[in-house]
Amino acid sequence: MNQKDLKKEIDGKSLKNFYIFCSDDYFLKKLYFERIKEAKECDADIIDIEDETEIDKIRQHTNTKTLFGSSEYRIVYARIHYILNNINIKNNTDNILILDPVECKNIKHKNLVKFEKPTAEEIKRFIAYRMNIEEKKIEKKAMEFILARFKDKDTSSLNIFMDKAVLYCADKSLVEYDDVVNLTDDKPDAKVFSLFGYIMNKDKKNFFASLDILMQSIHPSVIISILSSETIKALALYYLREDELKTANISGNFSHRYKTYFENFGAGGIQKLLDILYDMDFMLKSMNVNGFSELFKARMFEWFSSS
Repeated sequence: MNQKDLKKEIDGKSLKNFYIFCSDDYFLKKLYFERIKEAKECDADIIDIEDETEIDKIRQHTNTKTLFGSSEYRIVYARIHYILNNINIKNNTDNILILDPVECKNIKHKNLVKFEKPTAEEIKRFIAYRMNIEEKKIEKKAMEFILARFKDKDTSSLNIFMDKAVLYCADKSLVEYDDVVNLTDDKPDAKVFSLFGYIMNKDKKNFFASLDILMQSIHPSVIISILSSETIKALALYYLREDELKTANISGNFSHRYKTYFENFGAGGIQKLLDILYDMDFMLKSMNVNGFSELFKARMFEWFSSS
C-alpha cells in the first residue's frame, strides 16, 4: 500500500495492528505516525533497535499493556537501524506495531507502506497550506521555482526548505521570487556548518562560543535543521553502501569528512545527537522561542560530557 491507502484506513478508523514503513522520507513517516496516534487516541512508545540481537525489545513492548498511560493499548514505533530482510516479529491484537527499518530488502507484506514522492499538485497544495498557516501569500513565479526545485524529491527536503522560507520572510506578508532564490545560497548558513564541525571535532569551547553568536542572527529552527541534516549524513556512513552514498550526495571528500566524524563517536553517539536535535525541533514547534537557547545548550553540554 501507499500513503493514500493508509490515509483511507486512518480516516475510516479501520487501522490494522501491524505496519512496515518503507521509505527514507522521515517527514512523511513522522506525519503518518502522528496521524495514527491521533486516530486511535492511544499512548505511543518509540524504541530503537540497533541489530537483530535486540529484536526481543519489540516483543517485550508489543506484548505488554501500559501501566500508567491513559489508554488500554498503545502504538509501538520501532526504528530498526539495519536492513530488514525478513519478518520474524509477532505482535498481539491489542497494540499497534509500526516497523521503520533503515531499508526494506525483499520484504513482501500486505501491510508494507511505501511512501511515494509528492506529485506537482501535492507540492503546490503543501506550499499553499504552509503559506496559509503563516498568513502569507506567495508569488506565482516563486511557487514555480520551488515546484521545479523539489519535483521528484522527498517531502523532508521540501519541508525543511519551507521552514527556511517562512523564517527568512518572517517580517513579510508576500514571499517573492528573489526570496526563495536567495535561500538556495548556503552563504547565510555557512557558519552553522562550522558549528557542526566543532561538534564533530569535540571542540566544546568554540561550539558554545559560536552558538551564542549564531542564535542572535539566525533563527533556531534553521540552525537545528542544518545540524540535523549534517548529522544524518554522518550517520549514513554507517548504514549506506557506497552507491547509496553517491545518491545521497555523500561521496568523495565529503565522504571522507563524514567518515572521520563517524569514527569519533560511532553510531550510538551520533544517534544520540540526532535524537537531541529532533527533540529540540519538536520543542521549537510547540513552545515559545524565548528560553530555547539555554535549554539547547544544556542538552548539548550533556551530550558533549557523555561522548
